[in-house]
Amino acid sequence: MEYSEVKEFARKYKKEVLPLLKSKGFTVAVKTSSKTYYNDGRISIMIKSVPSNFDVYDPDNSYIRQLTDNAQKLLDTIKNRIRTLAVAKDLDLDVDMMYDRNIPRN
Repeated sequence: MEYSEVKEFARKYKKEVLPLLKSKGFTVAVKTSSKTYYNDGRISIMIKSVPSNFDVYDPDNSYIRQLTDNAQKLLDTIKNRIRTLAVAKDLDLDVDMMYDRNIPRN
């Protein structure tokens, strides 16, 4: 597989999933990087902003930034959807999912 296929896959992902997230109030950035020895390419997804009624970090824990159950569930859902789409395209992708560190604690 070539990096161009990974880039094309990321473009299709952006067209399919990002408008859905944007309509719910999330702002997401997607980056791709070329293949490594172990995989065809890497997709890095960073959630830059969330709606005001969506808690990302657990408010009970003030020292460690621990994700709430809903925040972790969102990451897992997006990651599983990317993997499902990648398997259909026969790509071996490394997926990085994270929240921006500037998202405030509620």
